[in-house]
Amino acid sequence: MNLQKLVVLSVRLKCIPSLGIEVPWIDRLRRFQFFIGEQANSLPTRHAKRRVTISGLNLSEEWIGGLLSNVKSLVLNHCWGLNQMLETLTIDSTSSFIGLKSLTISNSNSSLRPAGGCAAHYDMLPNLEELYLDRLTYLESISELVGHLGLRFSRLKIMEVARCPRLTDLLPYGSFILALPSLEEIKVSFCDKLEELFRYCSGHNSTPEPVVPSLRIMELKNLPKLRTLCREWESWPRLEHVDVVKCNLLRKPPLTIQNVNAVTLHLGE
Repeated sequence: MNLQKLVVLSVRLKCIPSLGIEVPWIDRLRRFQFFIGEQANSLPTRHAKRRVTISGLNLSEEWIGGLLSNVKSLVLNHCWGLNQMLETLTIDSTSSFIGLKSLTISNSNSSLRPAGGCAAHYDMLPNLEELYLDRLTYLESISELVGHLGLRFSRLKIMEVARCPRLTDLLPYGSFILALPSLEEIKVSFCDKLEELFRYCSGHNSTPEPVVPSLRIMELKNLPKLRTLCREWESWPRLEHVDVVKCNLLRKPPLTIQNVNAVTLHLGE
């Protein structure tokens, strides 16, 4: 088949194709969607032009590096063996996947906690802008994913987390993550054990800079153990919209004299 003039491709595959690091005909495509696995379906994202959706597969012995070299959006849904897949990716990759901007992981009972010696020494997804995590049974903190892939989240704009029953915090501040300078939206819901958004590591509890200086939108729903959003004296200067529903232990939101009149605050039962 002559693929020289192909510019758009949507294809459904039963298994992950074996691709080398350089696949010229994929590079020439303006738009493509690969649906891999019998259960793979389309999910909404702002980066749909170059998307791969993998569903219902055991990834423990799979190599997805060839796909990541060309995609902007990756969706992993109802997959298992994620920990082993991430370890393989960390060990065998020789460079970052600079094109990936959106990552979705949903409906998984896999642990994401790194084994000893398997953490990346550099940010493997340096241009990631969107992170969606939903129904991850054993996830306790996003730091587990950070540890595997060396993530710094320097360009992350959107973080959405839902239905992760063991999640206790989103990220530790002061270890891998020193700031989230580009983060504009945080949406967290139905995480029964979440107690705080950020866990401040020793020695970083008194630094003056806000963790999320660009945050505009925050939606928190059905988080019965959530107590704190940030340090007591910290403010988020660009905050515009706060929606809090059924977070009965939560202290006051990070409002100041400067932004209190500019913020739309909705508190629901």
